[in-house]
Amino acid sequence: MTATGIIYFLLWWPDAFPLLPGPPALDPWSRFIISAIVASAATLGVIVVIHNRKNQLLQQAERLAERGEQIRATRVLNRATGLGLEECARVIEEYSAGRPSSAPPRPLPEEVRRLAEAGEQLRAVERLRELSGVGLEEACDWWRKA
Repeated sequence: MTATGIIYFLLWWPDAFPLLPGPPALDPWSRFIISAIVASAATLGVIVVIHNRKNQLLQQAERLAERGEQIRATRVLNRATGLGLEECARVIEEYSAGRPSSAPPRPLPEEVRRLAEAGEQLRAVERLRELSGVGLEEACDWWRKA
């Protein structure tokens, strides 16, 4: 309703304060109808844009979850839905757990495997991160799957 009022005011303004002499361009009823149609179209446009943006964010969260980037996926899902971070994290975990892994487990580098066999699991995970450049969560996932 606010948009209708603003558009009505903008249509009324030139007639109330004319720059050129002459009769008003529109009668009040025509102004109201035009403002209602334009405001409805503008409102519908805003709704479509918001809906499309939300769908884009949900698809981005899905792609991130599929790549194993749960933290980033959680943040994107939070932005898309407005749910709390804990709830988003739970949803992402459930989504990831319900999907079979499409990629076969990658073998661990030889140096990392030797550290693990020597009982130095923490050092092995740290070395895996250094060698591969992945984050801690992804390195732990790689470690568990290997």
